[in-house]
Amino acid sequence: MRTLYHLWMSPFCRKARIFLGEKRLEHELRIENIWERREEFLALNPVAQVPVVLDGGAVMRESNTIIRYLAAKA
Repeated sequence: MRTLYHLWMSPFCRKARIFLGEKRLEHELRIENIWERREEFLALNPVAQVPVVLDGGAVMRESNTIIRYLAAKA
């Protein structure tokens, strides 16, 4: 299952959430407080920015990349 690491107020995260919802792609939402700089999240994205999608073993960063990746898979 896909996991979207996000913050509610981020317009880039909102774009990714809307895309996932519009395409009815199964996903789990996880709020990532980027100021906490958790080691587990830094392993996914060393610059500690959201959104990040974890899809199986693939890690996608930045909303445009996420949308292009998911559109190609759908």
